[in-house]
Amino acid sequence: VHTWEDEHHSFIKAMKMEKIAYSFFGFLIVGIAGFTLMSMMSLSVMQKIPQIGILGAMGTRKEFIGAIFLIQAFITWIISSSLGIILSLIIINLDKSYHFIEILFPGAVFYDFPLILNNNYILLIMFVSLLMLMSAAIYPSIKAANIDPVQSIGFNR
Repeated sequence: VHTWEDEHHSFIKAMKMEKIAYSFFGFLIVGIAGFTLMSMMSLSVMQKIPQIGILGAMGTRKEFIGAIFLIQAFITWIISSSLGIILSLIIINLDKSYHFIEILFPGAVFYDFPLILNNNYILLIMFVSLLMLMSAAIYPSIKAANIDPVQSIGFNR
């Protein structure tokens, strides 16, 4: 007796390899995005060094200066994740109504599969993006909190 899996062993193996490759590239993209977020937050700190120095000279605590950049990252997360999910839902609804993907890629879609973004995926996306953005903001916020006020007031870019 031969099963379908026995007859299509090479196909199943290729599908598993494709899954591993997509996972690898997905993690690579997430890693690059994390480093990009951290460099953007570091650049934000560098642009504000004189202002951070003035805050430090006025007696602002280091924890508050660091919290400023964490709050900036949190606000960035709220705006960017909301816009991303809203745009995704708009594209999904356009595809349901007007078959948007088939119009953009004629002849390239071999299987008719619906685009789905349920509430669990939305929550997962928001949680992972919050985790990434906050972890990318920790180093720049610590860096900002430890800037010497005297040297930073006269800092030239």
